[in-house]
Amino acid sequence: MISDVSTFESITCKIEWKLYDLDKHGNFMLANHFLSSKQFYHPKYPSVIWQLRVFPNTCQPNLAGFYVSLAQLGLQDSRVLKAQFNIYTLDEDGNKIYFCPSTTSIFKFGTESDKYQVFKPQTSGKSNDNLKDGKVYVLGNDSAEVNLDLDFLLLYCEVEFVPYGMKCENEVVDSSPESSSQQSLDMFKEGILTDCVVEIENETINTHKFILAKNSVVFRRMFEQMGMTEAQNGKIKIVDTSPGCFKAMLEYFYCGEIDKRTVEKHSEDLFAIAHKYQVKRLMDICENYMAANIAAENLSNRCLFAELYHLSKLSKACINFLSANKQSFLVSREWKEFKSLNNDLAIRLLESLALNEEKQTEKKQVVNPFVSQNCEHRNLTTSLFANKPVHSGHLFSQYGSLPVATFQ
Repeated sequence: MISDVSTFESITCKIEWKLYDLDKHGNFMLANHFLSSKQFYHPKYPSVIWQLRVFPNTCQPNLAGFYVSLAQLGLQDSRVLKAQFNIYTLDEDGNKIYFCPSTTSIFKFGTESDKYQVFKPQTSGKSNDNLKDGKVYVLGNDSAEVNLDLDFLLLYCEVEFVPYGMKCENEVVDSSPESSSQQSLDMFKEGILTDCVVEIENETINTHKFILAKNSVVFRRMFEQMGMTEAQNGKIKIVDTSPGCFKAMLEYFYCGEIDKRTVEKHSEDLFAIAHKYQVKRLMDICENYMAANIAAENLSNRCLFAELYHLSKLSKACINFLSANKQSFLVSREWKEFKSLNNDLAIRLLESLALNEEKQTEKKQVVNPFVSQNCEHRNLTTSLFANKPVHSGHLFSQYGSLPVATFQ
């Protein structure tokens, strides 16, 4: 009997390309000339070479604005390759904005893909000065128009192909951070060579001192001080969090990322334990999520949390939410409950809102000196604070957290 096994191997190549001064390239580069990225390839198949090209000016029919394409520069001997690729950038929240989503093309040496629009051309009412001063761009993806205020553009490209009929040129051992992190996470889940026990409620969690010390200066100092019980017997008792929340932080320690659903469910508790153990990046992840997810139902908790931990981004997001929804929110049940439980904080919040809106109006008046002085925000300020001093210091002055000036 003859037996055989066929396996499927796909190869993925990636590049990150940062482009500065897009407006200047648009002004000075000749039509149909392009900027070239570094050549990129997979170490197993270095002869399959890829390159991104950006066209600041095109004069072809039906093409206007900034465009990007993918070129193949390495295939020899009339070889032909079918590849799937996508080209995208990231918004402020890390979400992908695709210029070219999952496109399949046939490539040979010198082949260039279709051109995909990155930026739409300026509308007739806008001049190139807008690009120079504000650098506001309109992305030309198909799903929606997205305005970006940027000094540079990050382009990402991922190319996937199957090397049919090609001989592997280099055997590569996977030493990527992802591979190493996965191995460490597997050792944690299987309890291999663990040397530290964390006790939370009625549950024990076996982990590695090295991982704790690597990710948290608090744990590192704890283990370095030989007089501490935790350093001597390798046991840590934690009483101010849940087992699930601590495991989520541990998973972040081991693999460097955390599931979005976990952050949604435990954002405040995760921030609290990350703050306790000084895990700055995890604190930022939780604060960013809380700042991006404010509603009438949770504004009270968000404000109290921002005040407790002196969180500038979250404080600003609370003010922005109140500013955008003041007409409906200030007469809502949630606001009445918030005032009854946190009267001083409510007053300071409104004072900060008034000052913030006053500064915004002053900015508009600089741009247009004929703007009416009888703006709605001034009426709000007069009616709410006729008999109250308006603080010019901090948003939550009791704790001295966020300066109002940051809301400009």
